[in-house]
Amino acid sequence: MNRLNTIDLRCEYTHDPIGISESRPRLFWKLDGDHQAIRQSRYWIQAAAQPEDLESPEGPLLADTGWIESDTSTFVEYPGEPVKPRERVYWRVKAADTQGHESEFSAPAFFERTLAHWDARWISSPLVVGEGSLRPVPMLRRVFTISREMTRARLYSSARGVYIPHVNGVRLDEHLLHPGCTNYHQRILFQSYDVTPYLQVGENCIGAELSTGWYAGNYGYEGLYNIYGDTMSFIGQLHVEYRDGTEDVICTDQEWVTSLGPIEHSDLYYGELYDARKEQPGWDTAGFDAASWTPVSIEECSYDQLTAHDGDMISRIMEIQPQQIITSPRGDRIIDMGQNMVGWLRVRLSGSPGDIFSCEFAEVLDMDGEFYTENLRIEGMKDTYIMKGDGVELFEPSFTFHGFRYVRILSYSGTLTLDDITGVVVHSEMEQTGTFSCSDPLIDQLQHNIEWGQRGNFLDIPTDCPQRDERLGWTGDAQVFIQTGSFNFNIARFFTKWLRDVASEQREDGNIPVVIPNVLGGQNHPPFGSAAWGDAVIICPLAIYKTYGDIDLLREHYPMMQAWNEYVKSKTEKWIWKNDFHFGDWLALDQPPDSPSCFGGTDREQVATAFFAYATSLMHEVAGILGDTVAASAYEQQYHQIRTAFRNEFVTPSGRVGSNTQTSYVHALMFDLLPVEERAEAARRLVEDIRERGWHLSTGFTGTPYLLHVLSRFGYEEAAYRLLLQKEYPSWLYSVTKGATTIWERWDGIRPDGSFQTPGMNSFNHYAYGAVGDWMYPHILGFSGDAGFRTLTFMFPEQCPFEYAEGSFKTLYGKVVSNWKKTGGEALWTITIPPNSRGFLHMIYEHYASVEFLEQDTLQTIGDLTDDGDRELGSGTYVLKLTTKGRG
Repeated sequence: MNRLNTIDLRCEYTHDPIGISESRPRLFWKLDGDHQAIRQSRYWIQAAAQPEDLESPEGPLLADTGWIESDTSTFVEYPGEPVKPRERVYWRVKAADTQGHESEFSAPAFFERTLAHWDARWISSPLVVGEGSLRPVPMLRRVFTISREMTRARLYSSARGVYIPHVNGVRLDEHLLHPGCTNYHQRILFQSYDVTPYLQVGENCIGAELSTGWYAGNYGYEGLYNIYGDTMSFIGQLHVEYRDGTEDVICTDQEWVTSLGPIEHSDLYYGELYDARKEQPGWDTAGFDAASWTPVSIEECSYDQLTAHDGDMISRIMEIQPQQIITSPRGDRIIDMGQNMVGWLRVRLSGSPGDIFSCEFAEVLDMDGEFYTENLRIEGMKDTYIMKGDGVELFEPSFTFHGFRYVRILSYSGTLTLDDITGVVVHSEMEQTGTFSCSDPLIDQLQHNIEWGQRGNFLDIPTDCPQRDERLGWTGDAQVFIQTGSFNFNIARFFTKWLRDVASEQREDGNIPVVIPNVLGGQNHPPFGSAAWGDAVIICPLAIYKTYGDIDLLREHYPMMQAWNEYVKSKTEKWIWKNDFHFGDWLALDQPPDSPSCFGGTDREQVATAFFAYATSLMHEVAGILGDTVAASAYEQQYHQIRTAFRNEFVTPSGRVGSNTQTSYVHALMFDLLPVEERAEAARRLVEDIRERGWHLSTGFTGTPYLLHVLSRFGYEEAAYRLLLQKEYPSWLYSVTKGATTIWERWDGIRPDGSFQTPGMNSFNHYAYGAVGDWMYPHILGFSGDAGFRTLTFMFPEQCPFEYAEGSFKTLYGKVVSNWKKTGGEALWTITIPPNSRGFLHMIYEHYASVEFLEQDTLQTIGDLTDDGDRELGSGTYVLKLTTKGRG
């Protein structure tokens, strides 16, 4: 008998979450079976307060749906009564498929709602003053007594600053830099911890370490600190429930005491200074003598900004070992990690009391092999450890991170070996969902660089770069990369959190800051507006919907999208977007060589108007998805008005578009701004410009993401591959040939002669140009999907010049696989469609002598080879043999 199981139960994208805010959370599960064409026909959900109640015939249930006729297995609203604050719910599900197979109930999963009311007070350490950006890290603690048997205990905590919670000598979790990066004036996330295993009958101790972080530390390239306040504070509320049904609540209050510890400072930019001689062992245990500690101060701060953590936690994700320790020509001791990474070093040291280990960080060495930090724009980004002289000592920082491949030892009298050094890679805890490899090692390295660029810059917010005095949530970078990013990792919760950050900072007139959180003061350019940057509020929610099918996210941010579109409309004259600051086609190469501008050679009003049209077309799409037919019609009409205005303003009778740059034609074609009869000429002009440049691109941040898409769409697939495989500057593979392990900010971050681009803006970990992945995955692997990737389209990449390609993508239904290999005139293509999904095989059959399934060592021809229709396939794995004409 064919089996059917329900597996991988999740709530709000997460396994067994503690601390969700939703009273009716959304549930997910997958189907698993050993037969093909699995399609759910119905499901049955049960929920209870205790897992044993789910198994007992007499057990009280919180929900028992019975069979519900539905094929839905994602975003299913919890069917019970609204979940109460701090309530835990256990649930399970079973399903049946259209072939009559029925699963047993799954193993139970759970979710738990978080705190709704605060009694705790915000507390701070009077030992730390708000003057200067580098401040010591205070420790805070309180002892309390548990007199009887507990059933469970929860800690809810947050900070104005960043913090690490402790209970009875244990750091509570391995997550980092809580509560995360937000606009603390609007949103302060709080975390929920199950501390039951760490408490005991008798005396207990709760504590926290507190640092400046994004709240009061150095943040942004304008030299600012204390952006959200000058006093770091902590809040914590511990609920202890007893077997007899009573409860104690231990809060941050005047009973807490504080002391300074070994961390002299720990700043996001300037690193950490740790003096091990000042450690107070056992400070977070009940038996520690804290008689000399100082009472905390009570801060009269609001609770209004506190909201449950709604994103992915920052964590230590992996560890890497250094490749070598080298001595530079001028004698510097330099560690080469072999990978441009984000995180820090963990080092094993030994020495006498007061001996110092200090190191600084860089992404590259210069052409002479020397340490290069000029592109970091500030000095002093270093970690320092002062030894206590107690045998072997282990150091890694707590409240900072660095972007680096190379580490220069500034001070250490001891000997370091490779075994003494570990690189700790840090980023948001996103599930890796995509894999990609092919027969071209340079393209594989490009994919590696795309992935590591995302790792380095998806640290609670989508930053532009992780190493210099910036690390800001640039909206434009986020929107151009989001579709690529959603292949590599599950970024649904990551962007759920960040889009709420964005919404919290929208101005009353609908304008959107160019960085979120907005920490810019306008010293170099206006901190609001800009086409393609502000348009992230439309592009990003729609991208999440297209990858995961999350219509609730669209619905939540629909007002924000509408307000932005209305703001843009208010800045237009006859539908041309004027009267605003714009970044244009940022960092494009189509300006005069001696131009100091970074805005690119495409007229900025032209770029802005093109994006206004594009964003309006997306609003038409979103309104349709949400069933707002009146708005959908209005947006469609507005789009046609903008398109007409664009053509009248920027297109000549002969077919020249605007500034006659590659980006001019890319935007006009990608956004359908030209009549159908004029598009072929525009595509021809685009390809001609590429050819005249020796098959090189000249596009910047807003043109590059769409370039290959346009070439493929208008019949120039060969040209698209030629650009992708170009190795000489400027190209995607140029940086690969220069040894890059992440994506660069500039096409020529390192010039062909070995010199560097201007140090004022030359990041070597800047994911935006990695948006090419959004073209690579469907065009090389040969599959794409509709909203949620439940319906898949497979189209063999006939013109791909590679010998083979292999890839997979984990959807919310299961893993999609596409592996193919060409041999002569034949290709074997293996595809997998996950359960509760379906696929359409789209073949241009006239190109093939035969298209056959390979099943149990037999070949079965499928379809009429003169028919170019799609062939529907149910879930399962299929092997196809494709034979081109004249072969076989």
